[in-house]
Amino acid sequence: MHALFQAAGLKRPYVLVGASAGGILIRRYQQEHSSEVAGLVFVDSSHEEMLWRFAAVLSSSDPNRNNPVCLRENGFLPDHQKLTWHADIPFIVLERTERPPRSDFSTQQEYDAEKTTWHSFQVDLAGRSKYGQPRSVSDSGHFMHQQRPDAIADAIRDVVQQVGLRTR
Repeated sequence: MHALFQAAGLKRPYVLVGASAGGILIRRYQQEHSSEVAGLVFVDSSHEEMLWRFAAVLSSSDPNRNNPVCLRENGFLPDHQKLTWHADIPFIVLERTERPPRSDFSTQQEYDAEKTTWHSFQVDLAGRSKYGQPRSVSDSGHFMHQQRPDAIADAIRDVVQQVGLRTR
């Protein structure tokens, strides 16, 4: 992303938006190029602890959850390793309100555990900045960009406004 942004001649600092696994990518970019990133918008973001934490509560887990190459290439952390990232910049964490179908889970207990665990990822991310804001987006599932692009646009506008206020 860094080479692409430089080649495109984009004006810094950036406000980056990442959906699902893209949330991990924008966190990594911010960590590696912190002076270039002024704000973030997470759209129902994946979490670096996701594979091992879901494996603890769901009977069917990703078979690559202990594959070091897969973990490293996709930005996930190995079993019981905790995310340490913090960034005191404005960001908004958008969370879906619609859940995956109940039929995707073996039991009601697993269905409930997935909901609780996913919500905990979003709460955790919002708490990683004194400027972090969680937002629940009604009538949206994981494909929020298709279902509620207005909510994403509002979040981007809000972060851009916050960034402008901080740089004055």
